[in-house]
Amino acid sequence: MVNFIRIDAAFDGSDEWRIDWRGLGLLQDALDGYAKKPYSDTIDVLGQRAATAAEVKALNGFPCLTLTSAAKGEVRLTRTCWFRPDLGMNPVVIEDAVEGVDFKQRSEIDYRKLDKLGLWFPSSVHYTRTQNGETILDEKLSVLLADFDTPVPDETFTLAGLSLDNSQPVALPEITLSKDYPTWRGGKLDRTYTAGKMALEAHEFRAAQSDANPPVPDRLAPRWPYYVGASILAVAGLALVAAARKSRRRSAS
Repeated sequence: MVNFIRIDAAFDGSDEWRIDWRGLGLLQDALDGYAKKPYSDTIDVLGQRAATAAEVKALNGFPCLTLTSAAKGEVRLTRTCWFRPDLGMNPVVIEDAVEGVDFKQRSEIDYRKLDKLGLWFPSSVHYTRTQNGETILDEKLSVLLADFDTPVPDETFTLAGLSLDNSQPVALPEITLSKDYPTWRGGKLDRTYTAGKMALEAHEFRAAQSDANPPVPDRLAPRWPYYVGASILAVAGLALVAAARKSRRRSAS
């Protein structure tokens, strides 16, 4: 169970994101960007870049190992990660800066220890984004409930355990075009019946239905609604004329 608060704007809790919780505290992004990240068993917190500098610094009174990496290209992005040895060498701060631009994004991560397992997991992530000295995004994600004791069947984390609808397209990370997504059919993944093929069949079916039931030409369309409408208007007109004549007679008398 996760509680999400967007600090810089009103939030009514109606939005929903489906995310891989393993990325909490490792993926440098706002919460709505987590869903766009590819799922992976391993996540490189340095953004798949080798560290260009390493040193020991103090953060809030605790010694930390800081690793800095830089990406060369059209935009030079520098990322600095702070790892605390006493928290299982997990990152407690991830900070990005863009060279030549006043733009920064920063994640501050708190952890909770699992006594039975002796492991640490992220209990909250505070993400901020600033530009030109102004905070443009400020949000905090807190883990309210984390259950590591209840056994979960292995099939829960498979496609079969997702209760997918028949012919449901399945987005796979190695497939870039949505039309090439395989579909879930007969309780298994069918790579021969793609989302594009399903859409084509639906289009052909609608076209066939249209050919079987062509629209009635206007000249053959029934005219009785027009005749009834004209009759009603005529009767109403006569009634108005009669009422006017009667009113005149009363005035004359």
